[in-house]
Amino acid sequence: KDYDILVSCIASDESSVYFGRADGRTTVYNYANDMFETVLHGHSGSVEAICSGSSWVATGAQDYLVILWNRFTWDETHRLQCHLSGITTLAPGPGNLLLSGSRDKKIVVWNVETGARVHAMRGHEGQINAFSAIGALKTLEVKQIVLSASSDQSIRMWDLNAGLEIRMLTGHKDAVLGVSLFGMHGENERCISVSADRTVRLWDLVWGRELAVIGTCPGPLSGF
Repeated sequence: KDYDILVSCIASDESSVYFGRADGRTTVYNYANDMFETVLHGHSGSVEAICSGSSWVATGAQDYLVILWNRFTWDETHRLQCHLSGITTLAPGPGNLLLSGSRDKKIVVWNVETGARVHAMRGHEGQINAFSAIGALKTLEVKQIVLSASSDQSIRMWDLNAGLEIRMLTGHKDAVLGVSLFGMHGENERCISVSADRTVRLWDLVWGRELAVIGTCPGPLSGF
């Protein structure tokens, strides 16, 4: 009876696939056991983002909430409230951290064990569309950086320990939809981005400059 409900996002990890739904629920499929394991109820808006850690799953929705779930019992553990608009992206951080991005242009770093807000990082002028993986910028001696891609056409680099912006990368002519660290010789000192302007660009993170437009696509791009 649920087959006609719109799936709004999909995520996966080593054991499960998660289907976020427009009715606010999340269906969990365990592919190790080849079975639908559970349905998570808690949101009042469409689920738009999902990510997971070793012991938890996070769901973010248009109801402005991020909900944390115990991935062994599927009990709700925390409701994370700080955003002023719908959640657009989630990403696991180092250790017990979680990152959330929203249409409210804000990035929030959370402690998944306590549910406490660690940092609220502001600077973007458009919704947050994606995060990179966590890396280290050895040249600048920054131990933990994350990149954010936004509809304001920029990529921003953040120091996760301090909760501060390090620099902004500009050059795209439309919303930036995805960003990924691009390691050279074992060091994450470059990144690659994809945009609704139909280009893929390579960036130098140390100097904050565009190195190359390495692809121009005839159709729209949707991210990594």
